[in-house]
Amino acid sequence: MKKLLPLVAFVLISSFIIAQPCKVVKVGMLKSEVRKLAGKPTEMDTLGSEYKEDGSKLLIVAWQYGEVGKDRNQRVEFMGDKVSNVIANGKKYDELMKAFHKGDIPKGELTERIEKLNSEECR
Repeated sequence: MKKLLPLVAFVLISSFIIAQPCKVVKVGMLKSEVRKLAGKPTEMDTLGSEYKEDGSKLLIVAWQYGEVGKDRNQRVEFMGDKVSNVIANGKKYDELMKAFHKGDIPKGELTERIEKLNSEECR
């Protein structure tokens, strides 16, 4: 029984950390690193593409962790194979971006509000 308790504690701690990509994933990491640290995403979405100067195309992809559209859904966005953005709460981020596009949030405040959202949600 004494050997089982540390194993259960390890599993619980691991599942909590793996379920929190915003705590372990950083901008610039490769997809393979994210997969090792955060585990398999719940959903993968293609957001678009961007062309580089040499004419090659970078695919923009989002990996979702948690139920999409629900509170605390976390998102890791990639430009090609590298992390370009880590979002601690996808639902609140989407609401913030909608308000910005409607003109309810001034352009100068957007970055600050996104940083605040990520810092508050990823504790």
